[in-house]
Order: sequence, then structure tokens, then C-alpha cells
Amino acid sequence: MFRIGKITTSILLLLLNINLFAQKTISIRGFVKDIKGNSLPYCSVGVQETSFGTSAKQDGSFQFAVPASIGNEVVVVASHVGKRTVQKKITISKLSSISVNFILEDLSLSLDEVMVNAERKVTNTSNSSFVFDREVIEQVQANSLADVLKLLPGKSVTNPDLQSPNFLTLRSAATGTHAVNNAFGTAIIVDGSPISNNANMQSVNISKYGSITGVGQLTAKYGSADFANNGVDLRQIPVDNIESIEVVSGVASVKYGDMTDGAVIVNRKAGKTDWRLNSRFRESTSQFSLDKGFTLNQKLGALNVSMNFLNSDNDPRENIKSYNRVGLGLMWTVYKGKKNDFKNTLSIDYSTTLDKTQKDPDDGTEAESRFSSRNFSLSNRMDWHINKAFSRSLSLNFRYSYGSQESFDQRYLNNSVRAVTTQMFTGTHEGFFIPGTYLSYRWIKGKPISAFSRIENTVTFNTAQILHTLSMGLSLSYSANKGEGQIFDETKPRHYNYGTGNLNDRPYSFKTVPTELDYGVYVEDRFDLPVYQKPLNVRAGMRFDIQNNMANYSPRISTSYELNTKLRFNMALGWSSKSASLSQRYPGPVYSDIPLIKYYTNNPNENLYLVHTEVINPNNSHLGSSKSSTFEVGLVYTDKVINTAIYYYYKKTRNGFDATRTIIPVTLPVYDYSVADGQKPTYWATDQNQIYPIMYSEVVNNLSTDNNGVELTLSTKKIKGIATSFSLAMAYTRSTFYAASSELYIPAIDLIQWNKEAVFGFYDNGISVGTNLKSTFTTNTHIPKLALIIGLIGEVYWMDNTEFKGASKYPTAYLDRNLQKSVIPVSEVNDSRFSHLVVSILDREATSSTQVPFIYPNFHLRITKEIKNKIRFSFNAYNVFNYRPSYLNITGNSLIILNQDPTFGAEISIKW
Repeated sequence: MFRIGKITTSILLLLLNINLFAQKTISIRGFVKDIKGNSLPYCSVGVQETSFGTSAKQDGSFQFAVPASIGNEVVVVASHVGKRTVQKKITISKLSSISVNFILEDLSLSLDEVMVNAERKVTNTSNSSFVFDREVIEQVQANSLADVLKLLPGKSVTNPDLQSPNFLTLRSAATGTHAVNNAFGTAIIVDGSPISNNANMQSVNISKYGSITGVGQLTAKYGSADFANNGVDLRQIPVDNIESIEVVSGVASVKYGDMTDGAVIVNRKAGKTDWRLNSRFRESTSQFSLDKGFTLNQKLGALNVSMNFLNSDNDPRENIKSYNRVGLGLMWTVYKGKKNDFKNTLSIDYSTTLDKTQKDPDDGTEAESRFSSRNFSLSNRMDWHINKAFSRSLSLNFRYSYGSQESFDQRYLNNSVRAVTTQMFTGTHEGFFIPGTYLSYRWIKGKPISAFSRIENTVTFNTAQILHTLSMGLSLSYSANKGEGQIFDETKPRHYNYGTGNLNDRPYSFKTVPTELDYGVYVEDRFDLPVYQKPLNVRAGMRFDIQNNMANYSPRISTSYELNTKLRFNMALGWSSKSASLSQRYPGPVYSDIPLIKYYTNNPNENLYLVHTEVINPNNSHLGSSKSSTFEVGLVYTDKVINTAIYYYYKKTRNGFDATRTIIPVTLPVYDYSVADGQKPTYWATDQNQIYPIMYSEVVNNLSTDNNGVELTLSTKKIKGIATSFSLAMAYTRSTFYAASSELYIPAIDLIQWNKEAVFGFYDNGISVGTNLKSTFTTNTHIPKLALIIGLIGEVYWMDNTEFKGASKYPTAYLDRNLQKSVIPVSEVNDSRFSHLVVSILDREATSSTQVPFIYPNFHLRITKEIKNKIRFSFNAYNVFNYRPSYLNITGNSLIILNQDPTFGAEISIKW
């Protein structure tokens, strides 16, 4: 049987090679120029939704080959940074060469048609992507990538928030830790390489505090600036040098891994551009950017430089909380080969951010905090159109990033005398007493290092009359952190004897944390099948990843069927996985300081603090990957007037990361002591023992989320009579989210009944259901002769509800006095042996709901005026009508005010 299989495989490979070398090609050639007749070097020209293409030479000429079996018609696209993209449909004839020329106009408000809304498109990445081109990005007047992504269906257009981290969640109404997992599983990909947050360890000990997001370093008044174990902070990504953004919320190509909930694919400017200076102002925020693209020569290619600066104060009257960002970027692109078949882009970026609070003179605690980050990255992307049988094209991506992060906060504490210890290993010893009034600080110093590389080879071949484009690739990702880690002064503790188990902080060096190396291989085939004389586009692939030394398989398939020239049916199904972060795998040791004797007098010579320190080293290195599966189906209709699409999706996420409580018993002797004047008490161990429970948290794969929903988008061309276009985006999302395993409940230590058979209980967790229904209606009045656009955005919040269905009050399992776990049969849950566990947790059966009791709108205005395609003035207003409805939250007895205060901003952009 094995021999027959081997012979069959050899025959198939031989046939495949025959088809590879027998392919006939057709040359597509031409010129690309601007409206003045000047050549546009390095313009990208290629066949839409394929890998066939090239870059124009110095004189604007281009030439590339396509297989003769590619189809009867293809769409050739020419694009250049700062220019309007042009598409031309050409007929594939029997000739060996086809000529097509392009004239590209400058992006300007004086053009008859201007793209002002994101488009839903079928791309090489997904059949349901949202694409923002440069003109759409400029209309947003964004301070960061976060502001642009608020235009996605279901998202709220809110005032720019620069005082706290900005994360993106896709297709989910889940909240809390489930939302954190969604953001963590959303990949941010810049110029072909992902920006990884896996090496970020700016968090206090997860095992101690029981939260995968840690306890933030900033004061409670302003929230946290740390974002370990979460998504990428979108505040850090400016948009002035971005050419396009593609958002994949459905099934992505198998070339993209280490994600569960989608991807944001960012392409930055590369090529000749004018000098451009942007200035933005909004209340207490100011931003400046400068960029330019230089054409060097045929050998040296093009050079792009960019600089940006942002300063934002929470309240200029106080000047207590602020956020600052500075960025520098250099991008060098070279082209080689007679037909510019080889393209290489080298990027060097440096950025620094500072998120801080000053001392509030009205606050007597001297609270102060800051989060600073300095990041350097070196990336390279290479594309080589070899156009041979063994390789149609070869691409290589590489990115290396090094960061220096510091989180610091301090607070003056005023308490009674405290007993402390600095012991770093397990054992019983004597501690000491300190005054209860002191300045306590926490300092976390991280140096995250990330590296990524991907190589991909693409070949084309025919089976019968079907053209296949087969891509095969290998990716590697590396994460490490070489920072000093968590730094504390143990003699001045912040959270003293925290939780059940008297947990305290000790220094923890990140240099001891093992490195993380994940890799994946993938293969993907793209082809068109004729079905009832209509093309069925298929993209099918398989990805295999090794994440944390565990195997994960991710098959994905996307199809798009052209029912007629106006109507297209899309369907996709795929699986994906996300690796855990270093902070989740290696949170650091837990120190339990158990007081045995605490004798304090005003005479230091008579004081005694006998304490037992138990050191626990939680090791979550076995942590598996979070996994998801997505199914989506949609209809897309396009004609000369409207473009509309409706999609249904179901996304299931399993094995999400969560911190769950666990307990270990420590049995220690009961100590007695005698007192003598002027001397330290004498102590000794008695014959009695006492059990001390130590509760800490472990990171486990425990969270589950089921998301399903409908997305509707509709946009019209500009109606000439009123010079206005309209668009509608509506999204309905329903998410059911819960913790899959039962939860250990531990009462206060003095309430623990050690004499019972069942000492601690396990209980099924509750289930939360989030439901959102929101629509966004946009009108854009565009007058080319005035180079003017007036846009009005109207939002309607139809439904926003989160309901928690309480967990059972009856335990499903228990721990005995030796902390051995036993399952409780359903028939015995009412047994008197467990009645004390039911009583201790009665309130868990409550059901609560957070729901806005009425439908409400919000409106925003933006106006853009351009002068001679050189100067652009923009104005925008959030909540322009100052509509802020409110309602009384009966559960919390608080007044909830909806919509934000109106804010107004302006932008001036100058080109030369």
C-alpha cells in the first residue's frame, strides 16, 4: 500500500511539473503618466486580486507576464502614492502581447469623484475586507489608527481618546476579559509584518492579583496605561504616512497566523510624494507631522521620510495627566531587473511615548505615575517576480523590534505599624516592624524584543483548463524580554498581605524568563472554477503552527461566486489560533508571608514578628493557544448607482486566556512564646499544627465566546443634482460569553470550616449575553468646483444590552481538608453535607442586566476645503448638536449620561 501511494505521488508530481513548464504566457505592457504627461516611476501595476504585476521603471514603462489561461478578461490596476488608483478591464487575446496605458490624477477634492467611505472588497486576503484608502483616511482627521477604525460597522464615532490605551475588537459584544482576549487576538500588520505584543510584560504579578490584564500602574482616577496581555495600543500608530488600511474581520488568508479575531493590514507610503505638513488641533491636543517621498535614481530607487509629534493633556486647567508621542520613520525602496522584477523596501522606525500623571496638589497621597516607551524597529520586505516555472514570485518579510518600557507609580500610605519581611525563599524566620506611614512605589522595567520572518514562494500551473496560483510559505516569530522586571521596596509594601494567603511582592527579573519561538508553514491555492458558465473563485489553504511546542492546524477556505455582472455570493470558513504571551506563561513567583507570632511594643528590643514565607512558582509554560472558528456568508450587489453588501457571521472562540483561582495548603506548627521586660520574647513550636490555605491564580485556557451577527452596508454614487452621496452601515451582534470550567470559591479564612468533609466548593460560572444593534448614516456633499466636502454622520443606537445569568448556588465539586477534589453527583447537591457551601454563596444566583432603556442618536460634522491642491483646511465636530440623553440606572442607583461632550477640532495641511 505504501509503495502504491509513493508511485501515485511521483506520477502526480511529474504531471504537475509538465504543466508548470508547458505554460503559455501573455505580456502586458504600457506606460504610466500623470496628467501633465510626466512619467510615474515605481508605480504599482498588476492584475486585480492576483499576484501578477510589477513596478513601473524610471521612464514610467512597465511589463509583466500572465498565464494565457488566466481568463477571458482581467482588470489591470495602476496605483501610486498620492494618486488616484485607475482600473482598466482588458480582454485576453491570442496575441503574445497586450498594451495598456494609464494616466493617474493627483488625489484632490477637485476631482469629480472622491472616495470618502471605506469600501467592502474582495481582496487577496479575504472576500469580506473593509478597505480605507488615503482619501478616506484624510477625511477622518485622525490622531491615530484608532480614530480611522471607528468607521467600521458597529463601532461608535467618539471623541479621540489619548489618555488611555486604545484597542480594537472585531465582531463581538463581549465585555471584560473576553473583550481583552478579542483585542489580543486581533493582529496589527504593518508593511507585511505583524506588530507583536507577546513580549510585553508591563504588568504586576498575575498570580497574585488574579487578572490577566494586571493591576494598572496609573492612578484609579485616570485608569491604566499598561497594555500587556492585550491588543496593540493603537495610539502608538500615526496615520499621516499610511497609504491604505485593510480590515479583515472574517476569514483571512492562511499566510496570516497568530490571531483569532481578525487582522488590520496597514500599508505605508512608498514612492515619490510632495512635502506635506499637517497640523491638527483639538481642545488640549496638538499634533504635527511632516513627510516627503524622494525619487533618487534608477539604481537607488525612492526614499520616504516621516516625522510626527503629538501632545495631549487630559485637562489643560490642571495639567496633571498628559500623553506625548514622537515618531521618526525612514523607508528606502530599490528596484532591480530589466522589468523592475525585483523590489526591496527597508524601513527604520523609532518612536517614543510618555503617558504620565503629575502630583495633584489637592491630593494628600502624593500620587504620581508614568508609563514611557521607546521603540526601535528594522523591517524589510522583498518581492521578486522571477516568472519561472519553479517560482512565479518570491517574497520575504523580516521585522526586528526592540523596546524599552518603564511603568512607575507611587503613593503615600498612612496606616498603622506593619510587620514585613524580605525573605526570598521558603522557610520560617523573624521579620521586623516598620512605621505605617511611608511613600510606596512600584517600578516595572521591560525590554521587549520581537522578531518575525516569513518567506513565501508562489507558482502557477494548470489542471485541465483551470489556472492555479499556489503559495507556500514558512513563518517564524521570536519573543523575549530582557528588562530588569518588577522592582519593589519590600520594606515599604503597597498591597500588604493581599488576599487569602497573605501575598506580598518581591522583585522579579524578566531576564530569567525563557524566550518564545513559534513557527508555522502554510500552503494556499487560488483558482477559478466555471460553474454554469460563471466563475467561482476559490481560495483554499492549510496552516500548521507550532505554538509553545504544541501543534495547531488552521484550514481555511473562501469562495466567491459571480451570479451575474452585478451580484456576487461569498462564503468562507476558517480556523485560527493565538499563542499566549510571555507574561501569561511566566507571571513570576508568589510570596506568601504567614504571620505566626506578631508581638509589638513601643520598645524595638521587645518586638517579635515570626513569619513563615512560602514561595510558589506558578509555571504556565504548558499554556495552550486560544482558538477560533469563523463562518460567514454574504451577498454583494454593485451597479452604477449603489454598492451594497449583507453578511451573516458566526465566530466561536475557545480556550481563551483567563486567570483562575487555585489553592494549596501549608501545614505549620502553632507557636507559643513568653515575654520578659526589655527582651525579645522567647518562642517555641507546640505539638499542635494549623493548616493555612494559600490562594493564588493560574492562567488557563478557560474562556469561551460565541458571536453571531449581521452586517449591512450600502453606499451610493454621488447624485449630481444635489452633489451628495449617501452611505449606511448597520451591525447587529449577539455574543454569549462565559468561563468554561467551574470556579473555586474561598471564603474569608475565619469562615473556613476545616471540620467538614467538604471545605471548599467549585461552582459553575454564570453566562453573559451581550447584544448590540447600531446603524451609521453618512451624507457627503462634494462640490468639485469649490474643492469642498461637507459630511454629516448620524448614529443610531437601537440596542445596547449586557445580561448576566447568575451561576448556580449549588457546588458541583468540593475540596476536602487535604485539598483533594471530589465531584458531587447531581442527586446529592441538596445533601446536608454540602449545605454550608450553598449558604456561603447564595448571592451568586442573581441575574443582572445593563440595558439602555431607549433608542438614541448622535451626530457629527466634518468640513474640508482645498485650495489649488496645495492647502487643505478641515474642521470637525463630535456630538455637534450637544445631545446627551440620560437615564437612571436602578441597579447601581446612578445617573447614566449618554454621548460625550461636544468637541471641535481643526486641521491644516500644506503640500509643496
